[in-house]
Parts: sequence; structure tokens; C-alpha cells
Amino acid sequence: MARPKLQEQRLPTHLYGNNNLLSPAVNYPPWEAGEDAMVASRHSLLFVLLLCSCFTDPTSGEGTPEMFKDQHVGPGMKDCSKMQFINQKYNHDCKKKNTFIGAEYDDIKKVCDTKTGMGEKDASGGFISTQNFNVLDCEGKIKDKKCVYTEAKDNRKILIKCEGGEPVHYGAPKNAGKKK
Repeated sequence: MARPKLQEQRLPTHLYGNNNLLSPAVNYPPWEAGEDAMVASRHSLLFVLLLCSCFTDPTSGEGTPEMFKDQHVGPGMKDCSKMQFINQKYNHDCKKKNTFIGAEYDDIKKVCDTKTGMGEKDASGGFISTQNFNVLDCEGKIKDKKCVYTEAKDNRKILIKCEGGEPVHYGAPKNAGKKK
């Protein structure tokens, strides 16, 4: 099948000068578009992906085990002093609420595996601990242009979201603070 003869299109000379040619304005169906259209499609896709990556923060680590460790694992923590580190590392002005779990990461990770007896699947899709953990709740407020935290200690069950057997997000269970 012969392709139609391509016609040149010119940009308006009053805007762009005299010798500016546009690419041919013929729309071929995808099966006849040829290699040039495929290359252009790939370049367009690459451009869109590159553009999208500019708007995501690769250091945020949102929903990763590393971020979970930074923000929620605090064995032996007695106060909310670690919040300064979290605010700086994750570009928070003053994170309003955060909970530290007073246990080692490996013990918290066991809640993600129902076979250990340390966790059960929750209706929300997360895992709730079968045992209580010591927790430290930190609540931040800005006073005199500084972030100041009040703290509350408790012993309760924890609710975590897990991906690939690793904790990635903390969420207080509905019965937080109620001991069984």
C-alpha cells in the first residue's frame, strides 16, 4: 500500500520567521506508522517518566522498612528527642504525631508473620500484635518558632502495615491504650 505524499507545513512567518518547517502532518495508523513513530513514542514515554520523577522525593522513603525503622523503632527511648532527627531527615517542619515502639526491629518484624504467634491479620489489612509493646507517643506543636514535643508512654498492642514480611507503616489500633 502506497503512502500518501507528505505535505510540508510552515509556521506563521509573522511569529517565527520564514524558514521553519514542521514535521509532516500525516497520521498513520499504528501498524503503518513505521520506525520513526515508534522512536518518537518511546522518547515521549521516557520524557513523561523523567518529568514524573522530578516531582517525587527519592529521599522520602515513604513506606519503606528503613523509614519505619527511623520513625517508629526506639528501644530504650525515654523521650521524644529523636524527633529532631526525623524532622530534618524527612523535611518535616514539625511532625504533629509519631509513635516509637520500644522494641528491637526484629521483634517488631515478627508481628508481620502470623506463624510466629506475635501478630494477627487485622480487618484493615494490617497486622496487629498479639502482645503489648512499650510505646512512646510524641505530639508536636510549634511554640516560639520551635517544635516542642509532649510525650506519653503506654503499653499496648501495635498495628503495622507490612510488605514482603517487613513493617512499612505504623497505625494505632482502634483499641489503643486499652489493655487486655
